[in-house]
Amino acid sequence: KAAMNHYEYSMSMLEKEMDARPSKRFIDFNKKIHNNNNSDRVNDLDIAAIQKNLEEEPSMGAMYCNLEYFKFLFNIQKRKALRNNEYDYLCIITISRNEDSNYEPVEMKKSIGDIILVLQKSLRRGDVFTSWNENQVLIMLHDVKENGTDIIQERLTNNLREYTRINSNEIRMIFQPLYSEKTVL
Repeated sequence: KAAMNHYEYSMSMLEKEMDARPSKRFIDFNKKIHNNNNSDRVNDLDIAAIQKNLEEEPSMGAMYCNLEYFKFLFNIQKRKALRNNEYDYLCIITISRNEDSNYEPVEMKKSIGDIILVLQKSLRRGDVFTSWNENQVLIMLHDVKENGTDIIQERLTNNLREYTRINSNEIRMIFQPLYSEKTVL
């Protein structure tokens, strides 16, 4: 368990603070840790204990994840949306850097970090998002009601403008239903 906690801490440092992606070797360590943990559970038949072990700590707001995991969740949710007639959306937030604003690379990394913090607090617990590149973020919004995209867009724009140094004219959002045939990752 200590190894897994350290792995998760290291992964968080890589992705959030250094804005780097883990290497294949680093990801393989995760598999080794899981395999070692699973060997203790071979005879575990108590479903309550298994469920407790699977659950993560309750968190407020949306979940940030890496792009590969986002793709995995996206495809699962798209299948569910087709089957259950759910109104899930993919949102793309693009931050258009003006030519006259001088953003240094370090400042841009800090900016995407600030955006991630704002999105974690501004989105709902069932929503998931990831960084697509240094100027774009993908968000998967679950079960959005009638004019929900307008409300979400207004809330996100206001919060991004208020808590980051991004002007509202630099923020562009596109919403597309997940069940649409055009929505592919």
